[in-house]
Amino acid sequence: MHLFTNRIIAIFAISLASTLLVMPIEASQYKNSFWEQYGQRAVAAKLANGKNLQSVTLKGFQDGMLMTEMSIDGTIAAMGMPANDMLVRQLRIPISEMRAVQTLLREKAFSKALQKLRPQAYPLIAYHKLPISFKVIHQPNFMLLQALIDNQLLQEAHDLIRRISLSEAPINYCRIALELVHRQIQARMYDQASKLIASVPLEDAYASNVSRTVLAIHKMRDAQQFALAIPLYKSIEDKLKGIQLQNIQLWISYCLANTGEKEASEERLAQLEIKNKNDKNFPLYQLVSGSIAHQAKQYNEALDLLSKGFVNSQSSDEWVPEMLYTMGDCYLQTGNRIGAQNVWLEITQLYKNTPWFSRAQYALNKNK
Repeated sequence: MHLFTNRIIAIFAISLASTLLVMPIEASQYKNSFWEQYGQRAVAAKLANGKNLQSVTLKGFQDGMLMTEMSIDGTIAAMGMPANDMLVRQLRIPISEMRAVQTLLREKAFSKALQKLRPQAYPLIAYHKLPISFKVIHQPNFMLLQALIDNQLLQEAHDLIRRISLSEAPINYCRIALELVHRQIQARMYDQASKLIASVPLEDAYASNVSRTVLAIHKMRDAQQFALAIPLYKSIEDKLKGIQLQNIQLWISYCLANTGEKEASEERLAQLEIKNKNDKNFPLYQLVSGSIAHQAKQYNEALDLLSKGFVNSQSSDEWVPEMLYTMGDCYLQTGNRIGAQNVWLEITQLYKNTPWFSRAQYALNKNK
């Protein structure tokens, strides 16, 4: 009998309908011509047993089984192999010029690296559900996705991430997805970023995604995409407790205030009344209260609330730049142009790496 017959789990009739499991893509999304060119290619591989190598073709991954086709005693047969440690040791996928690709990536020659990498890594995306121990599958995928992000090819990267079932893939893919989200927000691709955030799993083995997802939603809020941030914040409430939960609930109230939903914002805020100035979330509570008053054009009341929050904040607190910015507008609306300019100037000096830097600069130039 052939060397590998003892590992045959099932033999199937050869079919052109062999399944490569991928996530569906909405018709309205970006059309990835590279996927059409490379994504459905068969993957040529080898199975090692001592010094012998058996050529196989990968046909899909399903129910913990790697589906393959190989020649057994002159007959082409399809078989499923359990994705276990033995298979990890035996599976070989020759990636030509891998060292050249790695060198090009280190040199940040992303376009040249991608020319070599796409034809070989694209077909491997379909095997993203394999355990992380299958480095021969995942390393080229990670390299491809990271190169696309670093080269600002965000549409292509998004298309590939959406073809990956993040809740069934190694968590590394989630981290790459959230890195892509940050780049998308910078590029004002807010709808795509929002959908990607919503697709990140947070349960069980993926619980460590929670903190990274919260940061991504904060970035969405920083970009003043309040309507998009609200459902994302709400979707994560049941994953948090204590002061972290309270923090998210305050941000929901803040976003509601900034989308004109004053009653809903006040209703949420009433359930979170914070009077103790030593409470960690007291300054944020004041920001929300002040924002509600600011939206209602009650500028003196808003300034009083925001000032109380500011004096109890640390300069490193994430809400300080937007608190200062709103205080500046309150000063302006009450006729204190110099006060407004001083506050906005402070933002440009202390918070250059935040979205509020450019907003404060614009406000200063507009109100000289």
